[in-house]
Amino acid sequence: MRSFDEIFDIAAARKGGAAALEKLLDPELGQQRDLTRASDDRWLSGMTRAIFQSGFSWKVIEAKWPGFEEAFKGFDIDACAMMSDTWFDALLQDTRIVRYGAKI
Repeated sequence: MRSFDEIFDIAAARKGGAAALEKLLDPELGQQRDLTRASDDRWLSGMTRAIFQSGFSWKVIEAKWPGFEEAFKGFDIDACAMMSDTWFDALLQDTRIVRYGAKI
């Protein structure tokens, strides 16, 4: 099995260097020295970004990310947990995000 450092080096070579890769991994949470200080909405945002980046162009997700933040109400935990069918259906039509139902 490859070590994390080896995997990181391979990814960095593909993404334009270590600094470029660090920025892509998670620009918001990655800047915080103590991740326990991140609020729940930032964790949900980060997890959602990772889910949508899987299988899609990271550049597309990055370009649409402000739309994701708006469409998912800033990833408010309570709002997202209580997502109504109407809100879900609206997200499937929302051009600000990638409209892939299984990931939404």
